[in-house]
Amino acid sequence: MIEQRDALLSGLANIANLVSDRPMGKAEMVDEAELLPRTLPIQAHLNALEPDILLITGGRGAGKSHLFRLINLPQGPQILGYRGRAANAWWLPGFTTHRTTSGFNFPGETILQRFAAGKSRTDLMDFWRGLLMVSIISQDTPAAELLHQQLPTALLRALSSPEKVSDWHAEVVRHLESVETALNQLDSWLVAQQHYLFATYDDLDVMAVEWDEKRSLIQALLQFWLGQWRRWQRLRPKIFLRRDLFAPEFLNFPDASKLTGHQFDMTWTPVQLYQLVFKLWANQGEVCLSFLQNAGLRFEKNQHLGWIYVTPWPQEDDLRKVVEHMMGQFMGAGPTKGRTFEWPPNHLQDANREIVPRSMLNLFALAARYEQERPGSTDLLLSPTSFAAAIKQVSELRIKELVEEEYPWLTALRVPLDGQQVPMQRQQLLEILQSIDWEAMEHRPPSSDPDKLLEHLLELGILRRTQDQRLHVPDIYLYGFNLKRKGGIRRPTAVGR
Repeated sequence: MIEQRDALLSGLANIANLVSDRPMGKAEMVDEAELLPRTLPIQAHLNALEPDILLITGGRGAGKSHLFRLINLPQGPQILGYRGRAANAWWLPGFTTHRTTSGFNFPGETILQRFAAGKSRTDLMDFWRGLLMVSIISQDTPAAELLHQQLPTALLRALSSPEKVSDWHAEVVRHLESVETALNQLDSWLVAQQHYLFATYDDLDVMAVEWDEKRSLIQALLQFWLGQWRRWQRLRPKIFLRRDLFAPEFLNFPDASKLTGHQFDMTWTPVQLYQLVFKLWANQGEVCLSFLQNAGLRFEKNQHLGWIYVTPWPQEDDLRKVVEHMMGQFMGAGPTKGRTFEWPPNHLQDANREIVPRSMLNLFALAARYEQERPGSTDLLLSPTSFAAAIKQVSELRIKELVEEEYPWLTALRVPLDGQQVPMQRQQLLEILQSIDWEAMEHRPPSSDPDKLLEHLLELGILRRTQDQRLHVPDIYLYGFNLKRKGGIRRPTAVGR
């Protein structure tokens, strides 16, 4: 194994597509040709494709955008192995910030920000009604042909320019009865054909600049589809939404509680995360594949997905053997340091006990990089020292991606939290939150009230309450905020530092 060490570590370092210590493995950054080989088609996640699921929620990095892109590929659900009730379906993007395969762009965030400002809920529901027609008529399907036959020429002409929202929105309102009739007839035709048509929605958290407009647009989208749920049988949505946006302040409309019955929450178990790590590693070359096969895993070649597990897939005992083959049984001289198999999940979970795959991939990739910089001193591929160094960088990357992609206001916490010790008293954190001038920030949190903001941080899993009601921060965020833990030990120098 020592002779193959460099190839094995290089392969493992590549599973996260890290460039200059920045994670480039986000679904929206992965080329379409690489998307399927970087996919693990977990059957539990494919339940989200069932017709009765309207809303797919999850945290940042949980794989929502990855799944969104996959199901919009030609024959995407079939390639993933989906064989459910919606196997016979057309899948098309109802909204995304990226260019569609049909060659058009949906309206950008500045356009939508200005359009949505001051609009009524009814106006915004008509916006989503019109955008649905834009999505359908842009595809080369019988459904598009049917709408072309049913809709007025003036409306079709306006809908051919999706970014000119004000123009086509006015036409939708003007021809509302024709629009409703055409969509009803389309659904009846789909019923007769025993065919589904799914409009899929992603990037809703970045479709407008300000919170108020984002909130209004999301409320209108959800209310529009709930209103059509009983009317249409085969025309269905798949709405991918950040979990924290699925909150009471975003669902302030009639029948919002009914959404929970049509929701799928995307989470990952430690077993699924290890399955993902080793599947991606196996596809990094013959040396990596042979190492995993010799450790007991069985693979077969798939035309689209690359090397994939032979059924039945490996479970905890099989995966534990591989981990121990790589790095031994314990994170040190004995069990007091913790077992190697449990160490990554325990240190990557947030306060809600959730782990996102991006962090798991980053941890193994960075640990491999650390090992590449030091000579192999044992027969083990990875050392506990490499993981102790990597976890700090993974935490920093997690904070960085949340600040840059999702919650820019978190950056205001960095200075006042730097060097603070946790767990801390609630009042101490409230005083820190109170000291920040939120009004001076370009991007503000949903509320600047310290009590509400503290609760928001708890909901996000960045904070957790201890049994004595103090506030603690899990490791996945601890090092990124440069917080100190009482009784904590000095971490080794991280990769490249």
